[in-house]
Amino acid sequence: MKTRIVFIFIALLYGSNSFAIKVDSSLIIELAVFGMDVVASDGSSMVVPSNATAVALNVTAVTPSSSGFITVWPCGVARPATSNVNYAASGIVPNGVIAPIGSGGKVCFYSMSETDLIVDVAGWFAGDAFVGITPSRLADTRTGTGVTLGRIGPDAPLVIQVSELNVSLPSGAAITVPANIKTAALNVTIVNPISAGFVTVYPCDRPRPLASNVNYAADQVVANGVIAPVSESGTVCVHSPVLTDVVVDLAGWFAGSAFTGSIPTRLVDTRDGTGALEGKLTPANELSVPVRGVSLSVLGVSQQVPDDATAVALNVTAVTPDGSGFITVYPCGVTRPLASNLNYIAGDIVANNVMAPIGANGAVCLYTSSPSDVVVDISGWFQGVTNNEFVGTTPKRLVDTRDSTGPTPVSSSDRDGDGVLDVNDAFPDIPLGGLTDTDGDGRPDVCDAACQGAAMTADTDDDNDGVLDTADAFPLITLGGLTDTDGDGRPDVCNAACQAAGMTADTSSSSTSFKLPTSLVILKTEGE
Repeated sequence: MKTRIVFIFIALLYGSNSFAIKVDSSLIIELAVFGMDVVASDGSSMVVPSNATAVALNVTAVTPSSSGFITVWPCGVARPATSNVNYAASGIVPNGVIAPIGSGGKVCFYSMSETDLIVDVAGWFAGDAFVGITPSRLADTRTGTGVTLGRIGPDAPLVIQVSELNVSLPSGAAITVPANIKTAALNVTIVNPISAGFVTVYPCDRPRPLASNVNYAADQVVANGVIAPVSESGTVCVHSPVLTDVVVDLAGWFAGSAFTGSIPTRLVDTRDGTGALEGKLTPANELSVPVRGVSLSVLGVSQQVPDDATAVALNVTAVTPDGSGFITVYPCGVTRPLASNLNYIAGDIVANNVMAPIGANGAVCLYTSSPSDVVVDISGWFQGVTNNEFVGTTPKRLVDTRDSTGPTPVSSSDRDGDGVLDVNDAFPDIPLGGLTDTDGDGRPDVCDAACQGAAMTADTDDDNDGVLDTADAFPLITLGGLTDTDGDGRPDVCNAACQAAGMTADTSSSSTSFKLPTSLVILKTEGE
């Protein structure tokens, strides 16, 4: 009799499902980003580290059943009353989103109406490069929130105060937007304009530039992410040539020197030959747009995008394409990825915010699947030092509910309203009450007297790797299936992903005994 041992790898994360599930108001998607495999702008492999604070995403709603919106927020806190993508029935609507990462290294997605959802990633922020918050509504002209009640028009721009406002971090802790804020990450939504047009977002102490951030048709509801330089007094201005309501949400701000914001500047307009040949871009002729060395206005002073810039903040607009399709923006010099930055239909005018990693030749490339005029505006660049920077990647598809790419949607029920879904909550009927919950399981890291009185207990293993926090060398970084002979939370061998997560190997382990990774199942069968 012989014994055969079969090793079966089970894809627990991002594995394909047997059937596709759309998202709706009863289901959300929790996307784990820490440890995710991505490709750098030079083609090398990377993983998203555990010190990433936010990710740059492109989020697309595909053929929703009715009008509605998508909200993206850090998992582990209650869903905010904000929106990132607004859509009408049967449309295909993308938007660029800078998404703060919540507890458990996850970003959450909610849709008001049933829709397919696509999510592509373009990079992440590390350290203090970006201060991400739970999205907060700054202005809504429909209700008078933050501004005067009533539509804006061509006579005067809408002035929005950004600095010195009280907001919340993804952990739930309170924070004040600094008085010296230089650049903010906004989501700007146009609601029911009286005719076609566009809005321009700019610092209120500078002249309005020749650029656009959101393009719209009459009676449309359309949003776009905007990386907006802020005036010395902490304000941004929104100009519209026609009467419209405007909603503005804040997602965070850029700190230090990791991002340099500029007055929006037009790089390309194929309608008149600016920066490219005049005439529509076709699928057979991808457009290379040089960005390093381009002169921009920064606080009224001309500066060039430096040679060590890693990515640029763009607004890309498709104008009257010949048919339905999409545009992909990616670093020149690598294979064009399976991802999209904006989607369009024939005759459309649609824009999207794109955080575009720069290729080795100092340029970004644009591909369109259908002939279309293209407009590209730039509003700044990214650079920085290790662990305090924006790390751009070749765009990668993380979620596509049409073919079950990505995690399976889960119930959005949260009975205790603490931001931890019931399916993940160790105490689904007892709110956390402001206590820190690092891994987002509804069990607080430390349980005080009030917590104990509510019949809760502390979480003694925050990274859920089976090693108690008191004995764990890396209590917030899971072993991820690596062998840990002496059970101290430090792996015997630390591979590239382990090192990127901030761990080191255990040089004191004397045993080299074999352990099975947690993602393996052993099936033992007997036969001849």
